[in-house]
Amino acid sequence: MTRNSQSEDLSYALALIDALAQAMTLSTRMPQDKLCQYVSYGSFARQYNKIVKMVENRTDIPCIDVFNLGEIPSPTSALISQHKVYFDAVYVQVLSLQALLANKIGRRTGGMSDIENFIRARLRAAVHTEPACEKDIQDVIDTLFIGRDMQKDVDYGRETGAVNVSLKKAIPDFVVHRLSLAIEVKFIKEPKRIGQVIEEMSADVTQYAVRYSQIIFVVYDMGHIQDERQFCQGLVGRANASVRIVVVKH
Repeated sequence: MTRNSQSEDLSYALALIDALAQAMTLSTRMPQDKLCQYVSYGSFARQYNKIVKMVENRTDIPCIDVFNLGEIPSPTSALISQHKVYFDAVYVQVLSLQALLANKIGRRTGGMSDIENFIRARLRAAVHTEPACEKDIQDVIDTLFIGRDMQKDVDYGRETGAVNVSLKKAIPDFVVHRLSLAIEVKFIKEPKRIGQVIEEMSADVTQYAVRYSQIIFVVYDMGHIQDERQFCQGLVGRANASVRIVVVKH
């Protein structure tokens, strides 16, 4: 297999996994009844397996995990409470394969969605001890970025890019200047923080949108957010910025 041929195959596979990741992301955001929100997990698992097979047949990347479709129950056979468990299991594998292929072809920092999906796929696994504060999560994200071959102060900055609004200074936890992207970390250690974090994010959007066109909130939750859709409602797409919220459960 020639280098150009493999590069083309990798690019094609990445386009396919990008599309699958986007479809799964949109599925979680569609205004559906919560009881049927995650019922497509089987279809997504089958599509993921097809992409893995194509990658292994046409590139030199071997032994990528696949799903035993015979062991995945249909939505009508599984408990409703299990739907999200199966969906999330597929979602993590999709995002992991996406990150692997992006790294293989040298796409270190793609668009906003690439960074959002990378954090969503990798953050929880990278937290090895129980965090005590937001800085602990920021440190893990910093390490993940470096591990992704992103250079600090070149590809991204930490606690730089201050925004001044009405004599107030706001400094994002991370910025990716070439994407006009601000990344802010929130930590929910106890239930009362939920309302506080919502208020903080609302204020942050107003301030950061003055300078940045894209904002990602990374919310690390110790198990207190019961309804992610309700938690995120009202913030996405506010002001003049594109806003994404990544909720990661400990």
